Amino acid sequence: MKKYVFLAASALALASCTSDDFLGNTPGNVQSNTSAINFDGGTGKITRATTQTGADAAKTLGYSYVVYGYKTVNDVPTTVFDHYTIKWNGLKDKTESNTCGWEYVGQKANSLSSLEGDKDQTIKYWDYSASQYDFVAFSFGKATQGDEEGKVTASKIDNTPSYTLTGNVNELAKCFIADRITATPKETTTKKANLLVGYKDDVQFNFRSLSTKVTMGIYETIPGYSVKDVVFYSDKTTALSGENNKPTLYAASASIPSGKGTITVKFPTTDENNTDYNKAHVEFKAATGSDNSSSIQFGKLSTVDKENEEKGTTGFIGRDITTFSTPKEGNNKKYEVVIPAKVGALTLKVDYTLESIDGSGETIKVTGATAVVPEKYTNWEPNYAYTYIFKISDKTNGSTGGSTAGLYPITFDAIVTETETGKQETITTIADNSITTYAKGAINEEYKKDANIYVSVNNTTDLHIKKGEDDTTPTNVKLFTATGTGSYEKNITEATVALCLSKGTTTATTGEKVLSVDDDNKLTVTPATGLTIATQIEAADAVDGNAISGNFAKFKPTNAGTYVFEFTDTKNKNTKYYKVIIVK
Repeated sequence: MKKYVFLAASALALASCTSDDFLGNTPGNVQSNTSAINFDGGTGKITRATTQTGADAAKTLGYSYVVYGYKTVNDVPTTVFDHYTIKWNGLKDKTESNTCGWEYVGQKANSLSSLEGDKDQTIKYWDYSASQYDFVAFSFGKATQGDEEGKVTASKIDNTPSYTLTGNVNELAKCFIADRITATPKETTTKKANLLVGYKDDVQFNFRSLSTKVTMGIYETIPGYSVKDVVFYSDKTTALSGENNKPTLYAASASIPSGKGTITVKFPTTDENNTDYNKAHVEFKAATGSDNSSSIQFGKLSTVDKENEEKGTTGFIGRDITTFSTPKEGNNKKYEVVIPAKVGALTLKVDYTLESIDGSGETIKVTGATAVVPEKYTNWEPNYAYTYIFKISDKTNGSTGGSTAGLYPITFDAIVTETETGKQETITTIADNSITTYAKGAINEEYKKDANIYVSVNNTTDLHIKKGEDDTTPTNVKLFTATGTGSYEKNITEATVALCLSKGTTTATTGEKVLSVDDDNKLTVTPATGLTIATQIEAADAVDGNAISGNFAKFKPTNAGTYVFEFTDTKNKNTKYYKVIIVK
């Protein structure tokens, strides 16, 4: 049950190339005329394994970027770099202001600068009377620049570090941004991200792509059947057909960036002790007359051979997390490139056909099965790649005919976020209530013991465990462990657990339930302890170090095995919903 939506975040990392030949060793508060301010720049792709430096980074950044920098003396900020253009001229021509191949002296002032006319940019030195310097930077990358329709233009905001980039979404996605860098003369052993200690090193920007990449996948775990002929919906009622029938997720409103708009980049956090310190915050607003989209569509799904059949019977979706069907480009996943946005909950709605693997040719048509990606996990950020993976299992909110829901569910299976700082995994089952589980640090594998696992229910904000006799609010969440033998060893699903808890035999001493075919084929579900209620995902467990507020159940498994979360909807006839959680 490896379930994940994969979000690989790419950092554009910059390598240091400090040269003592030009920077010198400047003691105390003495300003040296050899202490010129130097810049370095680098970039990486949306993969944690790739970092670009030197000429490779320069090529990705379009051989230039823009810097705004200011110093603070006696609490008064003064502009030093008024949107200077920094250009790559290679490592062969080092100068006092260029120790890493990036030069600003002699470049012409650009349109953002307040410098008048056709003036050349001049060299800048560290001022040791300043309490700090602050620098921000962005690059147009390979975007087409200009005032013409659709091209990218930049604007400053009242001589603050904030700025805007305006243009078509596909061009904005080619730009790069960086977090603010603060430099201070204080000598300290403390090292923090985005804090440069001492006025002597190169200012090294960590550029990252402004783009967001999104794709999806789907697989099934239905015993005795393979799944084919998946039909996707573009909204609640519109089933796609023919060439238009491609994987699609839709939002409740037109919140997905498309057309033309403006990206605003701000730096709101200046507290060094905050994990969000100096981070670039991004917000997109559609241009007047340019509408966002309410859905996002992906490429054609990869397929596999039918289970238990000879090769060549293709057209079926994958049967586990290792073979999940996803849009492909060659042997790699194919992403749709968009830009950052808060798109809200995303819904997958599908019809599909079950075909028996016993050779009989029996089929079952399932229609209208839905899964919801909670909005907590659809806040698209720069430099992330999101893969939303869905699982079709043996209990559904789809219909096999008539008005009654069918037996085979589709579940939103996981979101895994991989960033520069951590990893995130969520798993969601789908019925009328969507249950999502989250734990930090799992990618392409099940959750791990001794790590906090958080559980939320999409349509509920009142998860509760009774605190005593005086507490009149009933408990609506429980935790179990499950073990199986024989036919149940690899068949512990939401459906079999629900059957065991409702129909199994109770063991008086432990309260466990046993569903038995015979002595060799048993499913045992046992009450577990350790479940609590939390009001947030703690910062230490969050992928980016920032707590996520909400209403969560929480537990930390100390042993590997299969766990089951139960939610009772007290507002709907005490209907019970389950999520199976695999812990290794």
